[in-house]
Amino acid sequence: MSSQESQTHECKRSLAEWREIVETVAALATVDGGTIEVGIDPSGRVVGCDVGKHTLEDLANKIHQNTDPSQAPALTAETRDGRTVIVLRVAECTDKPVSAFGVPVKRVGRSNRRLSMAETRQMLAETGVGRWEDRICEDVAPDELSADALAQFADRAQRRLLLPAPAEAVPSDLPARLGLVREGHLTRAAVALFGREPSRVFPQLELRCAVFAADMPVDFRDLEVVSGTLFSQIEGAVQFVCKNMRRSITIGAGPEREEFPEYSVAAVREVMTNAVCHRDYGCAGHVQVRILPDRLEVWSPGLLVPGITVEALRGAHRSLPRNPLMARVLFWAGYIEQWGTGTNRVIVESGRNLCPPPEFVERPETDSFVVVLHKSVVARARDAGSDLGERQVAALLHVRQHGQVSTRVLSERFGVHRHTARRDLAELVDAGILEAVGAGRGAHYVFAGQAR
Repeated sequence: MSSQESQTHECKRSLAEWREIVETVAALATVDGGTIEVGIDPSGRVVGCDVGKHTLEDLANKIHQNTDPSQAPALTAETRDGRTVIVLRVAECTDKPVSAFGVPVKRVGRSNRRLSMAETRQMLAETGVGRWEDRICEDVAPDELSADALAQFADRAQRRLLLPAPAEAVPSDLPARLGLVREGHLTRAAVALFGREPSRVFPQLELRCAVFAADMPVDFRDLEVVSGTLFSQIEGAVQFVCKNMRRSITIGAGPEREEFPEYSVAAVREVMTNAVCHRDYGCAGHVQVRILPDRLEVWSPGLLVPGITVEALRGAHRSLPRNPLMARVLFWAGYIEQWGTGTNRVIVESGRNLCPPPEFVERPETDSFVVVLHKSVVARARDAGSDLGERQVAALLHVRQHGQVSTRVLSERFGVHRHTARRDLAELVDAGILEAVGAGRGAHYVFAGQAR
């Protein structure tokens, strides 16, 4: 192999230049592909590099995490003149352009050049590549869509008055009417929404669910792979969670007697819907549902779309779906509302079920977005062996309705001394259900984790 740098070949002296290596991978993938040799100086002299047990794996992870679409060049360690050289063989990417550290780049001669916005738009137009869901599936025939899935969708959309009720139960042009056909071919969105076996065509169209025995997700007690259409994945994930949680816990007496599951089923359904609708299908990973002893985590491949932040999810925010075709169909079927209110609904429904506020977390190191639902405070009290008294039940219901409770409110409502009310609340703090906020006359109590 020649060590002269060119349009398709670059040399790097050491792995200390890993950022430049990542950029060159993206630049080569945008054009014709090529090779990168690490351990060779600019003059072509072999200087070698140290390769440990995890060196290639670490480099592969850095490339995967910092390129979009994520790249996975073939990495090998070769011996040249008695020294070790790392060789990266980069394939041309069909999804162009490829970005490094958020910047689209391409190879021009012996250097990498940033693409302008106009060049980026032009390249997307020339390759016919935009969103993952828009691309066509030339090898999937229309009769490979599920007639049952189409019929169930048509029935739901017609009942919501979003689809006129025709003489035939399912309009023959329904996929085209939904924008799921391009150039006479089904799109990937059509396969994901209505395919008979979507995961056969796209392996990432599966949802992995597990119940773990301890806080660390290692040893699991139940495991299930949910496949099928996006609708089937949502319903299957909700059923898995319901199967693995105690459905009802009764607290209170008389008119305040209420039953609470460990997690709000409405919140779980909303999180599952958002996960399959808004995940990045360009990533090869799966949506994961992890049920841990005190919480439920839903991991979705891909970070939030530009323009949406974790902080914005807790208030009013724009609706910027990553997969608008899928979102539109799920909206017609009644699974989502296209108003950017899904995360707010998760917060509200969690509160109604006496669950602490959910957490929304971006994890760039794994290219994932995570929603954490916390077990209801009633279930946590039960797990801790705590017997909730009437005043404590009233305190929890007050927090659910008003967001907080104070010693004064509890003592005045039940006509007990403030020391008694304070003791009732302190027991809830000790059980990890409430936490105290502030001091003096402004002191009050909120659900544990809510203050954060």
